[in-house]
Amino acid sequence: MKKLFEKLIQLKAKQVIKKFKPRIVAITGSVGKTSTKNAIAAVLKTKFSVRVAEENYNNEFGVPFAILGAKSPGRSPLGWLKLLLKTEKFFPEILVLEFGADQPGDISALCDLAAPEIGVVTAITPVHVENYGSDIDGLVAEKRVLIERLKANGLAVLNGDDDRVRGMAMKSQAPILTYGVNSSDVQASNFALETLKDFSFEHGETFATLGFHVRAKDQDFDAALKNALSRTQVLSALAAIAVGQYLGLTSEEMLKGLLTLEPVKGRLNPV
Repeated sequence: MKKLFEKLIQLKAKQVIKKFKPRIVAITGSVGKTSTKNAIAAVLKTKFSVRVAEENYNNEFGVPFAILGAKSPGRSPLGWLKLLLKTEKFFPEILVLEFGADQPGDISALCDLAAPEIGVVTAITPVHVENYGSDIDGLVAEKRVLIERLKANGLAVLNGDDDRVRGMAMKSQAPILTYGVNSSDVQASNFALETLKDFSFEHGETFATLGFHVRAKDQDFDAALKNALSRTQVLSALAAIAVGQYLGLTSEEMLKGLLTLEPVKGRLNPV
């Protein structure tokens, strides 16, 4: 019965996308997917209505819930029926989705479910390669499917600091924007970390600000992230800036969005 409900929820998600035609941003990679997803959503929300998965819904089972803005009903048949019968009266302009790749074929299946206009690849590391014969090249090939499936009028956003990811540009028919700290289209430099002197602070208080300079196309501007301590968080912000520029946001709008960004819970948070 559960398998039947899963198939029905996938069908409903496809129908909703066909009806409302949202622009879809999909993110994949071994690390940094969630922080990049959150950064992109924060930036785009300054101009568009955006839906982003609040849970780690990144596979064939979870992505339909992310699309529908719902949580899994679990073992409740009534909950499944309510979700399947729910009528969508409002739908966001943009979906920001996370695509996982636990095994070969996952990315292709997710692209069939929700074909992205924009594909973002964060970084590839030799983790979770057991389903790829412990071969990182197999994992790279699977992640690359997201870029290969983009249309010519879409956009591929690639981490220029990762050679495996940068190399995916050769397989894309869509235009490419790279991001990073080394020779990228959207590049960060001049990092400056400011923290509270004694690190005594209340929960929710800003204890650190990481500033950096951004060079992107014809724009140069200074940006800042609250409570950020690592380069990974800056890379997520750069990916968001690349997507934001493509979708016509100004630097002011993007900076406003980045200032609302909070670190992913449980990651680089003070204790």
